[in-house]
Order: sequence, then C-alpha cells, then structure tokens
Amino acid sequence: MRDPGGVAGSIMDLFEFHFAPLGASRPSSEVFRRAVAQGDLVYRSDVDAPSVRADLHSWLSELNGAIVDPAFLTAA
Repeated sequence: MRDPGGVAGSIMDLFEFHFAPLGASRPSSEVFRRAVAQGDLVYRSDVDAPSVRADLHSWLSELNGAIVDPAFLTAA
C-alpha cells in the first residue's frame, strides 16, 4: 500500500462502528497505520461482508469467549 496513513482514519471509523457495540475502545490511528504498513492488517474494500461472515463470527466468538449475536453480524 502506497500510503497506509491515508486509510487509517477510515479503518478507525469502521473499527469503532463495528466493535464499539462490543465494548472495544478506539485505538489510535498510529496503531492502524503501522499494522497496514507492516502487512499485519490488510485493508480491502473489495470483499463482501457475507463472504467472510462465518469466519468473522468464529473469530469474534473466540475473542469474546461467547457466541456473538447473529443480528450484530448482519448489521454490517
């Protein structure tokens, strides 16, 4: 990615939109900028949410130690 800092704000907004309802606090934009620059976070706008919903559900359930409400995932 040519300018990881250029998408950090968008990533932060999406993170907050999706994870604030779960109680996650908003990390600094520098965290996202570095993650994108180092290849630890891949920012893609060409992936449909339904195509990754099952993986997201599994990951969030493992992360939270509880099953995630399906309505939360369909709101994306």
